[in-house]
Amino acid sequence: MRVIISASLLFCVSFTAVAEKKQMKKELFIDFVGTKSITAMCERDPRFKKCLNFTKERCAEVVIKITPDCQKRLLESMPDTISEREEFNKYGIEFSTCAGTRMVLESGKDINEVNACFGAP
Repeated sequence: MRVIISASLLFCVSFTAVAEKKQMKKELFIDFVGTKSITAMCERDPRFKKCLNFTKERCAEVVIKITPDCQKRLLESMPDTISEREEFNKYGIEFSTCAGTRMVLESGKDINEVNACFGAP
């Protein structure tokens, strides 16, 4: 799914700076992904707004709505501390997969239509 891949790539870029840390408690990581969600999905990649037919404000509202559920899923699946770059990426992708899927559901659009839009130049 292109929308999910795009979400994952955005978060992986964001996590590169965080992954420079040697260790991070899961609560801190989960808080970090929550605070970066609006920027990653509503500002960095204009396709989220365009393909989901969201204004910047609606995009932010949806991200705020879906973030707690995706954070809860991470809280349940993560170890207490993460320390490897691969772990930062793994859990970043897990969060962004949840967030991207929920964004599409909130938009009410067909996933194939959204993916076609994300694939368009």
